[in-house]
Amino acid sequence: MKDKEFESIIEIILEKEGYKSEDSKGGETVWGVSLKYHPEMKYLLNESWTASKEKAKKFYYQHYYLPFSSLPFPLRLCVVDAAVQFWTNDAVKILQTAINELLEEDALKVDGIFGEKTKLLTQGVYIAYRRRLILHYTISRIRKYLESELFPNYGKGWIERTLDIMKKALESIKEE
Repeated sequence: MKDKEFESIIEIILEKEGYKSEDSKGGETVWGVSLKYHPEMKYLLNESWTASKEKAKKFYYQHYYLPFSSLPFPLRLCVVDAAVQFWTNDAVKILQTAINELLEEDALKVDGIFGEKTKLLTQGVYIAYRRRLILHYTISRIRKYLESELFPNYGKGWIERTLDIMKKALESIKEE
């Protein structure tokens, strides 16, 4: 894959996810890919560190990056990272909620569908309010964590990760 923005995003995410873990709601993971929810990826357990990382990148590209490839880089970083942790439809619900809160109206139905209306409104809101949209997205994401029964165990790490992603996104806006 030669997409520089994907490589930048995936390296940040893989650093957060780590190589292997069993301490997760998703059970055993390899590079953050839950083998409980993606049993077709169990072959990663038998791969070398480098080979499994490259295959995990392809998985992330297809499942989490491509659906949001139309988003501007800073926002895409936030949404893709949230999709990795929650699922793509929840990452979209967080985005729809953030836009509605930022605009102080129900401009979007919060349905988790990344359809044309959500895409177009996101582009317009990003152009007008890029930094504020990143902040609202982060706040909406943290609220979702607070709803989780696992928050007492993982909340501190989740919030630190989310704030780090927000920081990286805001720093990349300065570079635009």
